[in-house]
Amino acid sequence: MDIASNLTATLKTFRTNDDATRYLSHEGFTFMGAPGRWLHVEDQGPVYARIVPTRGSFQVRMVRPKRQQS
Repeated sequence: MDIASNLTATLKTFRTNDDATRYLSHEGFTFMGAPGRWLHVEDQGPVYARIVPTRGSFQVRMVRPKRQQS
């Protein structure tokens, strides 16, 4: 099974790294110690986030596993 096919990604863009950090903190994410890496645990499972610098902005890339069909 391809791991990437089991993930759902979301992007949000911010003007500064501080804005991205504040957003993740406000949403209940916990900084994981590695540069730009965050984690939030929901009832459905973990949500991983990473702050990525882009040209003139910062993207928050959130990835959550898709729910398994029973």
